[in-house]
Amino acid sequence: QGPFDGILGFSQGACLAGILCKIAELNAKNFDSQKYKSIKFNFGILVAGFKSGQTQHNKYYDLSNKIQLPTFHIFGETDKVIPFEMSEELTNYFENKKIYKH
Repeated sequence: QGPFDGILGFSQGACLAGILCKIAELNAKNFDSQKYKSIKFNFGILVAGFKSGQTQHNKYYDLSNKIQLPTFHIFGETDKVIPFEMSEELTNYFENKKIYKH
């Protein structure tokens, strides 16, 4: 129910957290939104994240309108489950980001 200071997601959870970052930002800009009004937080930590492959999620990924919410992205250069390139691609949709590669 919240309130929450931030959100942390790992792997599939980081995929969802990335989408929630966009929703939280949209809520901050559109105070009339009742649909997701309880989704509010100030930062995101995404570990081994990736962009969703579901077409209905494409609306949350916009390179011309990047997510401004501060985020910290952590991913491995030799990850065998979530390839480095997939995690790196996700970071392109965030403007105010810090990246830690291991």
